[in-house]
Amino acid sequence: MKKNIFFALLLIVFCLLYILFIDKSDCIDFWSFVPPFSIWLSFYIFYLSGGYGSALAQSKAIRGEYVVDSETEDFDEMLKIKRERDNTTTPKHDNK
Repeated sequence: MKKNIFFALLLIVFCLLYILFIDKSDCIDFWSFVPPFSIWLSFYIFYLSGGYGSALAQSKAIRGEYVVDSETEDFDEMLKIKRERDNTTTPKHDNK
């Protein structure tokens, strides 16, 4: 429900911004709504096709220092080795 409200508000904002700042015609007609609607539709299709999900997954992979890419396999292996070495060599505090 929140997503539907968000996309409806996004359409309204796109239309208002286009009509107020970009459209140079003297009156508001059907053709004034075509460009903002097409931009909105492309965002909506991108969201429905899973672009948001794959972009979010890629962002989380980068933040987690693990990137799925054929060029970075060596780098990923070095990161894994470094993590294992850091986990095994953590100093333990002795309370004597």
